[in-house]
Parts: sequence; C-alpha cells; structure tokens
Amino acid sequence: MLHDIDLVSLAADFTVAGQEYAEAQNLAALNRSGATRFVTSARMMTMRATIVATGTISVFEALLQQSLGWKNAFLALDSHLRKHGFDDLAERFLDYRAAINVLKHGTGKSHQRLIARRAQLDFPVRELDQPFHDEGDVSEISTLVRADVEFVRKCARLVEEIATALRRTIENPEVLS
Repeated sequence: MLHDIDLVSLAADFTVAGQEYAEAQNLAALNRSGATRFVTSARMMTMRATIVATGTISVFEALLQQSLGWKNAFLALDSHLRKHGFDDLAERFLDYRAAINVLKHGTGKSHQRLIARRAQLDFPVRELDQPFHDEGDVSEISTLVRADVEFVRKCARLVEEIATALRRTIENPEVLS
C-alpha cells in the first residue's frame, strides 16, 4: 500500500539521527586524537550514509511497484508526475535517481547527466579525475557523489514530496489506504 512509503522517510530520518550522534562522538574523539580508528570510523559513517541513501531510493522503487503495479516504477513515476504538472519534482527525482545509479555503478550515463547539471544540483558530484569533493575531509570516501547524512535527508524529503503528489493524483482510494 502507498502508506508504507511514509515509512521510508521515517526510517531514513531515524538512521540519520543515530548517525549524527555517532559522528559527533567520533569527531570529538578525532579532535583529541588523530588515531587511525577514528579516521576509519569517519569514513565508515560516510559509507553507511551512502548505503542508506541507496536503500532509501531502492525500497521506494519496490513500494511503487507493489502499491501501484508499475512494472518499471521510475519511468511510470516520471510520466505520472509530469502528466499531473509536477515537472520540477520529476526533474529533481531524476537527479537523485541518477545520483543513486552513480553510487551503485560509478561512471556512465547517469554520471554524465549529473556533471552536465552540476550547477543545478543540491548535492556535490565530482569528475572521475577529480581526487576529492572536499580535500582534507577525512570522512570522504571515493564515490563520485557525496552521500552524507544531508544527502540521505534530502532523499527522504524527496520521497515525502512524491508521496504527497501521488496522494493528490492517484484516483484509486484502495491504493492510498
């Protein structure tokens, strides 16, 4: 059912809250000592955010397939949003979908899309030959899209916005309950 989509953002927010606490604790320890274990912990937490962001969008796709019967959920979602005048929302989702594809697969069409739209994005993306998003940030990992807790939060908010749009435009009340 479509109401399960609400759980996606709740779960992401819950995970982010725990991660922010852990990051603050680790940063305090890192400020006292530059020990390898604290650097590794910082990098691991960035990897965790990457995994949570990827999972957030992947589970959202599965729920769309199950709730709405959309075989190719993301293409159907794009078409549905645009049909109902949510072009900006559809475009932002394409950006995040591309970002998740880049996190999963690296370079390719999705990465090229993001590089071309870099000025319009609300998250960092880097070229393959660019060594860092933020040089000196010990938490950075070697992904082409910077997926941190803020990125996870933005994924969750986007899912919420899309769920709201779907509730306004889906005519079958059975799906909405």
